[in-house]
Amino acid sequence: MKPLHISGFTRWLAVLSFLFIAVLALDIFPALRGPQGLEEWRWRYQVPEQWISIWLLPSVVLLATLLALAAAFQKNKINSWLFVLLGSANTYLLRLALHSATPDGNQWISRTLNPAYFSYFVPATKIDNLSQFLSSFATTTPAFAEDSTFYRVWTHPPGNISFLYYWQRLFENLPFVGRVGDAIRNHMNTDWLALYTDTDIAAGFAISLLIPLISSCVFAGVFWLTNEWTDSKNTAIIAAVLWALVPAHIIFTPVIDDLYTAEFVLTLCIGWLAIKSQRNWLFIAAGLLVGLMLYQSLSAALALIVVGIFLVFVSVGKTAATGQDLTAIVRKGVVVSLLFGLGVLAFWLIFSTAYGISSVAIVQKNLSQYDALVRSLFWARIYLFWDILMFVGAPLALLFFKAIWDLQQTSRTFSALSVAPTSILLAVIIGFAILIMLGSPRGEAARILIYIYPLFAIIAAQAYTLPTNKNGLYIIAPILFVQTLMMQLFWQVYH
Repeated sequence: MKPLHISGFTRWLAVLSFLFIAVLALDIFPALRGPQGLEEWRWRYQVPEQWISIWLLPSVVLLATLLALAAAFQKNKINSWLFVLLGSANTYLLRLALHSATPDGNQWISRTLNPAYFSYFVPATKIDNLSQFLSSFATTTPAFAEDSTFYRVWTHPPGNISFLYYWQRLFENLPFVGRVGDAIRNHMNTDWLALYTDTDIAAGFAISLLIPLISSCVFAGVFWLTNEWTDSKNTAIIAAVLWALVPAHIIFTPVIDDLYTAEFVLTLCIGWLAIKSQRNWLFIAAGLLVGLMLYQSLSAALALIVVGIFLVFVSVGKTAATGQDLTAIVRKGVVVSLLFGLGVLAFWLIFSTAYGISSVAIVQKNLSQYDALVRSLFWARIYLFWDILMFVGAPLALLFFKAIWDLQQTSRTFSALSVAPTSILLAVIIGFAILIMLGSPRGEAARILIYIYPLFAIIAAQAYTLPTNKNGLYIIAPILFVQTLMMQLFWQVYH
């Protein structure tokens, strides 16, 4: 068996990544975890009492299986459908195992039902009439939401609560659900479960497993988009595997924000199909999905910016490549912008009409609560992008900057294959530049903007794909695995 040839670039990437991981693990510079201050957001550092879990072994086996799938597909021993199907399933199982491989693992139910973590589920179970709740959402705070524990009721649009409301109602008439909830209650024996019925507990357990399952299917979307944008199967394989191992998606599991990841990638897929087919209704459909994301959280503003810029840039670039005049190019950009914007506005218009509520009032209410935060705008601007880079993983962060370097080294002209990856990189840069200027979000950017990480995997894969680096995936993937373990051991992301 021939030893793997590892390029010099890969060696340096590995060395720098491990140095960064060591600095975080040893907490040499606490300021890397966030600004100091009573009201500022800083990730908590802890020295674990227990280092090894029985779940570490299956995690390693699943990592090896994922890399074996990648190798088999690279050598054409399996087809793309089998790679995507098995890769998505492996990603899901790897998340379950790796998330449980440290002392703070096995918190699937707690992270959904414990109101001290994410207070969406309790309010969803207390709503008697959703229509009445939504119709007065912007003007009235329900009695159950006056408790500061449930602050997300009035600091976010009602999308997540609406989703969980219907999810919980779905379980009310299912057989044996009560027995499952009762068994979980007896097993966990914790005070906050008294807030729920046995049916509520079973519904919470099920959604805790469903969210990472839906998110894991993004593996297929990342592979397809990368293959479409770069016309390179190898680049697509690297992107999909790197995304499967992004620390944030494992560490924050099963946060409801991870649903946005699937919605975001689906939006990009629909947008790309709209560009390829030139069907206007697909641009509107992409806008509708972003409108749904905004209905769940205003943090989806980054998705609005990135997708909008990407669709316009690619459409304009491809129109220019056909040799059309400036008028036709500008017209194309304007039409795409209007169609996409129409979809976003249409979702909120439909919602407002259905429930007799002002969308503007919802946004104003949410922003007024956000403005009440006493966290420093200065530190928010400094740490926003840094937070993303830490949780995307050291190798991907370094490759992102290499992609920027490559961009300024290449020609400014578009070509048939470069227009999409160039446009998505520019869209991400511009999107984050706008958020940094606004100073939003103020803390926890790594979790709040979790849906953006697939693009970092795609950008990193493109920056890394060179003939000399063909074996580098088998070095980078274990590094991401190690960083995830380190952050789960030493950092408390839920407190």
